[in-house]
Amino acid sequence: MDSYTIKNRVMAHYRLTYGYKLIASEVGPWNSDVLVGKKNKEIIEIEVKTSFADFKNDFKKYKEYGRQKIKVYKHETYFNSKKFYYIPNKFYFAVSENLKDKVLRHLQKINSPYGLIVANQDPLSYGKKGRVKKKFVYAYVVKQAQPIHLNYPKDLAYAIELRMGSELIRERLKIEETNNEKMLIIDKIADIRTKFRLLLQKYKRG
Repeated sequence: MDSYTIKNRVMAHYRLTYGYKLIASEVGPWNSDVLVGKKNKEIIEIEVKTSFADFKNDFKKYKEYGRQKIKVYKHETYFNSKKFYYIPNKFYFAVSENLKDKVLRHLQKINSPYGLIVANQDPLSYGKKGRVKKKFVYAYVVKQAQPIHLNYPKDLAYAIELRMGSELIRERLKIEETNNEKMLIIDKIADIRTKFRLLLQKYKRG
């Protein structure tokens, strides 16, 4: 399962299953894969990982600031900074089924407060005798995240709201572009059919 699919499963999990209204991807100061939230309650960050190496490298993530290029490490900032405005209340990793056990063991080994979500390969829920239920299970939690802090990060929430609008507009423009491309293809096919019909009529006339 690729990162795009995992991301979609996670977003569907929080919006359609649990009713979170603040949802966006590639947002915030650390360009988080997914941020979800409930207004004035909590903001949750989810980082999508498709390999164990990528998962471990996330703990080394940093930014450089100033002329001296001072390194500021993401996860150290989350637990040591008193400025909580851009720090999520909880943090989860999201992986596919094949990475679940390995990532879970590592989180338990280092006693991490972070949680773990697994994206469902098949979101349909099955009952007895393989009958499909109406309920969709997009993802499930195998390790609950512990709170990083209890304050509401209002600046992070505002960043999500702005990003939601941008994502919606971009997706609509993509659909419009796709529809325009389809119309061009349809026009070309119609043009080819017309030319073929004229050639066929000319051939019949001798």
